[in-house]
Amino acid sequence: MFVLRTGAAFFAGILSMLVFSSFALAQVPDWTRPYIGAQFGYTTNDLEAAGEFAALLESMDDLDGVIGGIQGGANFIQQGGFIFGIVGDLNWTNVNDDASSLSTSVETQTFTETVPVMDDQCGDIDYDYKDSCYKKCDYDDYKNDCSEEEEVITTTTTTTTTTRLTASADIDWKSSIRTKAGFLLQPDLLVYTTGGIAFAKVNIRASKSVTVTSTDENIDTVTTNMSSSDDKILTGVVVGGGFEMMITPDISAFAQALYYKFEDRSFQLLGTSIDVELEETTVMAGLSFYFN
Repeated sequence: MFVLRTGAAFFAGILSMLVFSSFALAQVPDWTRPYIGAQFGYTTNDLEAAGEFAALLESMDDLDGVIGGIQGGANFIQQGGFIFGIVGDLNWTNVNDDASSLSTSVETQTFTETVPVMDDQCGDIDYDYKDSCYKKCDYDDYKNDCSEEEEVITTTTTTTTTTRLTASADIDWKSSIRTKAGFLLQPDLLVYTTGGIAFAKVNIRASKSVTVTSTDENIDTVTTNMSSSDDKILTGVVVGGGFEMMITPDISAFAQALYYKFEDRSFQLLGTSIDVELEETTVMAGLSFYFN
């Protein structure tokens, strides 16, 4: 809701500025020209994932940030109030987030061992007839009570395994090549829709720390740390729309909202494959300079 309110206020402010600027424009602009420009705005992103680190990646709720870059294109057709052209852009972002989880498993093992013991009724066993055992026990008792016996010893060992998983995501840049078509609400004010192909570079990092402890004094505590990263360029589609107004014969101001949907790609992390899918919504405003 906050994003919607912010976007609405953003567009209202930009549109008010453009409408006000239109009264200062003294001549009808020529829209069918090439142009370059720059833009700046805000982007929100959502990751969907499948694999060992999927829950962590999907739990990231702070994949938002500023976005800005350059753009250029040209309008080729102007028929009455209809305008058609092509535009491309390249934007950099500061979008990144991370998440971690901690889990513990306990395993209990019981070991039994049978060991020989001496019956202490007649003391140490010695088959010498003068042995005190023989003197205290008759022959049958000696065989039965003064012989070796066995004892079962039970030992319980508890092993605790603590696993910490950490995952992070960075979205370095996005770019697109789009068609742009719209209608002139007045000679210097264009409302348009846009759509095309989009690209984004995404870096995913993952780490795992496993600590094993035991109640057995002969077993040392062991910690194993692993980490890896992988980056991919995702391909997808982008659609959106906005307003553009000529504020001078060669300079226009625009405000637009774009929605991106990127196909899933497999990232190789810690010997496992993680499928990642990305969606993005961007609100931006900027200026374009039209060449004569």
